[in-house]
Amino acid sequence: MYGKILTTEGLIKEMTSFNWIRKPSEFHLHHTWKPTHHSFNYAVGKYGKEKAYITLVDSMRNYHVNTNKWDDIAQHLTLMPDGMWVIGRDWNKNPISMTGRNSFGFALEMVGNFDTKGAIGTQQNTLGYDNFNNSKQEHELRKLLRFFFVFFKLDSEKDLVFHSDYSSKTCPGNSIRKGDIMIGENKPNTLQEQVDALWTQVFGDNNTEEEVIFMEMKYGLKGENVKEWQMMLNRLGDYRLVADGSFGNLTLVATKDFQSKRGMINNGVVGSATYNMAKEMLLVNPNPPIVKPPSFVIIKKWAKGNNIEDIQQMFNKIGFSLVVDGSYGNGMQAVVTKFQKMYGLTLKSEIDKILFDKIVDIYNFTVENIVEFWHDKQTKIIKIRKNAIKMRVIMGKQPTESIHGLYNRLQEKPMFLMNGGMFGMSNGITLQYVKSYGELITEGVYSKYAMCQYDNGDIKLQGMYWAKEIGELDSISDAIGASPTLVISEEQRIDNTGLDYGFINNPHPRLAIGNDADWFYIVMVHGRDEAKGYFGLTIPQLANLGMRLKITHFINLDGGGSIKVLNHAGGEEDNVPGNRYVDHMVALFRV
Repeated sequence: MYGKILTTEGLIKEMTSFNWIRKPSEFHLHHTWKPTHHSFNYAVGKYGKEKAYITLVDSMRNYHVNTNKWDDIAQHLTLMPDGMWVIGRDWNKNPISMTGRNSFGFALEMVGNFDTKGAIGTQQNTLGYDNFNNSKQEHELRKLLRFFFVFFKLDSEKDLVFHSDYSSKTCPGNSIRKGDIMIGENKPNTLQEQVDALWTQVFGDNNTEEEVIFMEMKYGLKGENVKEWQMMLNRLGDYRLVADGSFGNLTLVATKDFQSKRGMINNGVVGSATYNMAKEMLLVNPNPPIVKPPSFVIIKKWAKGNNIEDIQQMFNKIGFSLVVDGSYGNGMQAVVTKFQKMYGLTLKSEIDKILFDKIVDIYNFTVENIVEFWHDKQTKIIKIRKNAIKMRVIMGKQPTESIHGLYNRLQEKPMFLMNGGMFGMSNGITLQYVKSYGELITEGVYSKYAMCQYDNGDIKLQGMYWAKEIGELDSISDAIGASPTLVISEEQRIDNTGLDYGFINNPHPRLAIGNDADWFYIVMVHGRDEAKGYFGLTIPQLANLGMRLKITHFINLDGGGSIKVLNHAGGEEDNVPGNRYVDHMVALFRV
């Protein structure tokens, strides 16, 4: 999408059809200061308009990447003086916009210098002062913002953020006032009415907002339009989908089934043809008879077929390790039995509808909420959606309980279980801040920052002295302290209080956790085995990794032989030999 040039109407169409994995909750506004309108007009005269747009945006990208050493251009959009838009950064990536706010923002850079000449507190500017009020840029920005705040269900007063709100700069120019942008003259009574009028302007009277939003839905999409589609499918067949607005595996299967029964291409993508077919069926018969699918066929041991292969693949995604051969043999039987025990299901060799539905449920949760990948040969990253989990700190039974022992002891199996923070090997006493199920275990001797589980469901890094000062301690159920901190509010901040030089500056295996607005991170670094390419990382190197991964808050837990992580099925995510006894562990449970 980079470099695509659009009118406001074209941009809105692009936004409605885009697969938004990352949902922005703020609109960040900047001006370039330099280049100015004069620079733009010079470029137009030299290259022509279209090449001028790209030349200016490419120059910004080059500066951001080669001088600032960022991964890409900082902003998602650039607004030219004539009101045309140029797409920059991937919309599903955090911008490099404002310290501490990047995980929330959608960033716009307006070409121009909108400071007022001689304004108090501003640097004397010799570049020239550009007019924003009543300009083409203001007019087009106002149209986009009216759409943006309704489309993402945001507050136009508090979620429009100027760079100057979080810095000493005047950006996006002290001649610009928020109220002037969002209010304007002769506006309709409500923001929704403004957007309705804009939809008519963009798409015409015969193509309404509802039709545009339903143009395409596919696997992975979330939103109210998906929820509406799920409700429509439930009325047209016995699909029994949970109308949660998430286009997961069950919605995909139901969509393909609906398409197949109507002789359509069953690709699982809801385009205009699929949606209009369903809509017409409901208009003709608002209460259609439910079409009963074939009854579930019980799967017995020694059965073979594609359905067995599908189940094996789902088990492997959950965390088991099966050979995917389409044959229900002894190995698969062992996994079925373990899965039944995990969820208190009746132990039997056959796979009935109850067991199958549970497998699908856990598989869908895993697919929709967990992402795993290898960053390099020695580093594995696991991302879990924060709103899907609850973090608990669980004390081990010292001096003999290992992580596998604790996993077996837990009646409810966590999605992930990992060794916790620092503890004394000789006495098993924890050395960092730990709170478990509402009970303060110790305030520790290392960093006073901790990853905290709040009673309201939020998971975030907090300074424990500050939490005490503002009265938040009672609302924190579980906390695991840093040893040390790595990244705080997107800035590298290593608090190595009490830690020796070798621990910080020599490469070791590492286990770290972090978060941003949407995701909880587990980072495992192998080490101490150069033959396999496992060299480990120093603490500064680990902090740099967190910065590159754009993790907002990032802390080290333990290292060395204690980087053990178990998945939902009790399998080892890290493949590190050994099963050391530990004092406490961090568990992530499904909510």
